[in-house]
Amino acid sequence: MSAVTDRFDAAVVKLGETVSWTKLAGSTSGQPYSHSCIVRSLDGGTLSTYLDDVEIMGVVKPGLALTCKQSIGAVAVNDTFNRDSRSFTVLKVFLNRMGNELVTKTVIAA
Repeated sequence: MSAVTDRFDAAVVKLGETVSWTKLAGSTSGQPYSHSCIVRSLDGGTLSTYLDDVEIMGVVKPGLALTCKQSIGAVAVNDTFNRDSRSFTVLKVFLNRMGNELVTKTVIAA
């Protein structure tokens, strides 16, 4: 890892909260996976930045955007996590790069 990745990872750990993943990369185990992520709530306008109108109509719960460390592993669509006793499902995953280096992952969930 480079200094850039280390800085982003340190920011996510400092500013983020621990999210308990019950299904990560399509696999489940007896123990939940815990990772630090910066979590923010998405309103309808911001949600339309990431999803099209048909996908937004299928969103029942408020949407969340998670900024995770690049070392979280292979987050995939339909993975699930718990936050505040609610279960969320991953709708989209974006890889954020600086140059050719992967620094964070943005996960859109509802």
